[in-house]
Amino acid sequence: MIDEFHFLVDWVWSKHREGRIIDVVDERLGDEYVVEEAQKMLILALACSHPIAGERPTTEGIVQIISGLAPVSYVPPFKPAFVWPSMPSVEEDDINRLSGTTESRSFPTTHLGSGSAPKYISKELSASDKFNIV
Repeated sequence: MIDEFHFLVDWVWSKHREGRIIDVVDERLGDEYVVEEAQKMLILALACSHPIAGERPTTEGIVQIISGLAPVSYVPPFKPAFVWPSMPSVEEDDINRLSGTTESRSFPTTHLGSGSAPKYISKELSASDKFNIV
């Protein structure tokens, strides 16, 4: 644990918010690094840790930033919150077409159990389950 943070990335976010992101560079490096490059890589790391995958930089964008061909995008000083994606609206015709069918889905349950590997539970879903029809 670093300071009061359980996760390294949260500590880095706090230093970024304080305007002191360079403080997270390993002190064993001494002065053997380029400050601007370290800042760029740390900001890029925060961008790559965005809780919503679609908001993270693409692999191509990451390579361009590391290569110096593109600047690092602005990263706000506060860690973005995870927001569940909105569900697409369902038309009545879709429900009628799908009624009576089932599909099997697996749901990750990493919060269950004590092991580090994700566990999965399976559930049969009917059309009414899929579209929250009561």
